[in-house]
Amino acid sequence: MHVRMLSRDVDIRKVLERIGVHPQGVEILTRKSECYRIYISGLSPVCANIIKQEMLAAGGDAAIPMDAITGRGGNCDVVLLGTEKTLRVFINKLKIQPFNLGELASQITQIYENYGRKDRLWNTGKHRINLIKPVVMGILNVTPDSFSDGGKYIEAERAIQHTRAMIEAGAEIIDIGAESTRPGSRRLSADEEIARLEGVLGHILDLNKPVSIDTYKPEVAKYAIEQGVEIVNDIFGLRKPGMVELIKEYGVGVCVMHMKGEPETMQNAPHYDDLMGEICTFLHQQTAHAEHAGIEHDKIVIDPGIGFGKSVEHNYEILARLDEFLSLGYPVLVGTSRKSFIGRVLENAPPESQARLYGTIAMNMLALLKGASILRVHDVKENVDLIKLYEKVNI
Repeated sequence: MHVRMLSRDVDIRKVLERIGVHPQGVEILTRKSECYRIYISGLSPVCANIIKQEMLAAGGDAAIPMDAITGRGGNCDVVLLGTEKTLRVFINKLKIQPFNLGELASQITQIYENYGRKDRLWNTGKHRINLIKPVVMGILNVTPDSFSDGGKYIEAERAIQHTRAMIEAGAEIIDIGAESTRPGSRRLSADEEIARLEGVLGHILDLNKPVSIDTYKPEVAKYAIEQGVEIVNDIFGLRKPGMVELIKEYGVGVCVMHMKGEPETMQNAPHYDDLMGEICTFLHQQTAHAEHAGIEHDKIVIDPGIGFGKSVEHNYEILARLDEFLSLGYPVLVGTSRKSFIGRVLENAPPESQARLYGTIAMNMLALLKGASILRVHDVKENVDLIKLYEKVNI
């Protein structure tokens, strides 16, 4: 006889099948084994107490502040703790409660369903990129000052050769950028950015892979789309006037990224009262705005913006909690590639060092385990190999 603890990350379904549990039992017990933690903000003390009682009655629990119990506090936050079964019972009870708690029940149902979705894809207008298996987005910077590869691919022939090499190594998407957005970088005019793309972009498009334009300027995005680009990778998260309308008009895909501040100043002591809450709220607001404007749900991917207005500690917390973004209902893109938060931990290793590559691989494996669908990287082959290894772990 031997007793051992199973990992929290184990695929319990496979364990139950292996020991011979009846198929119907496998379904029931798998649901019972999963504990969900749902964060709700801005509730009145009355609502918090109703939720506490209903979760307890359903067989789960809810953490509420002491002031909510005494009734002395103002609006408060609540954490629900329960299995699928307890959540479903709780949601049904909540639907018939007053104080607009029926609407809250609908929101909880939606994020619960979003979190468990597996059938993710990215509809870029020309392609439907299947994201059940994660994919690599290869970075092509036609800039003189990008932090990792600035100046390498300004010449058209070198840019084309590099893109061919990335595609041969397994890149499913090519992301081309003509303006560096590293901290403190100089802003370009739209005309300067377009001038860097001319003579290169057409050749890249001829390679017959989905191409993304890394820009926040609607004028640059329009130029690129009219050449044949089918994705806009927007670090400003659709905040620039005209960008949402442009994407809707042309029917292309979009990556909505979170960035605190502007590239010139974003790393000047970035501060958050609630890091994950603020990023999730921004991404929810901007994607809702996009869909309200007519951009289809399956054309949208989200990016928490690692390194964009975040401290070293912020970046690691985002990666550790990356799966929280799945509840928003969109595929998640992650860009850790050779960034300074990795180098800072590894004895200030420079961007071009092997240490930054190894660190990127480690961070990207964590991102995959937390639900990332797209890895935006400089080193394509190494990250394609990483996905192969991840698939073996995650079968």
